[in-house]
Amino acid sequence: MELHEDDADLFEFMLKFLYSDNYEKDAIAKLAAKDKKNRGLLAIGIYSLADKYDIPKLYEPATEDLETLLSDGGGCTQAFLITIIEAAYEDLRIDTPMGRMIVSVILAKFFTFSQTSEFRKLMLDYPMLAADVALNLQLNKASMRLSTAFTIVECNNYACAGTLALDLSVVRGRGVSAYACVYCKKACRIPAV
Repeated sequence: MELHEDDADLFEFMLKFLYSDNYEKDAIAKLAAKDKKNRGLLAIGIYSLADKYDIPKLYEPATEDLETLLSDGGGCTQAFLITIIEAAYEDLRIDTPMGRMIVSVILAKFFTFSQTSEFRKLMLDYPMLAADVALNLQLNKASMRLSTAFTIVECNNYACAGTLALDLSVVRGRGVSAYACVYCKKACRIPAV
């Protein structure tokens, strides 16, 4: 069979998965030849094929495969993250399992990267990435409001206006009257009760 659009190795992997329900990480590792970047790109390629051919049961293992690479931390350079984002958001729609995972891992584990001009440029170049970031932040903000332990506080610095969730009972219990804003690093007073 001749495939004109799809990578033959990834297509074969997808077909094997359809017949066995087995996501063979060893086969992907072999295709990647011990190259972490290629390993990530292969997981994204598999997810894209699953999306193209409407195989939703392949979304989760492909997403988990990439999440393992991103969560590893070792070797996740800024260049690696940029490559992963560019490859994934070439095809991703808004609010997909892969997109939600990429954004949540970046915001949780690579927060410093998410504050760079390079990440801002990626959001401008890939509007679906920006939409996924906005959805993630909105959902996290809403879930923090629902929690009885956390209070959403805004930075007092007019130029910053960053928001974060604090457990005020813990902070006040330590006798602290101010906190350092994670965005602008300025001292902010803890709101009165």
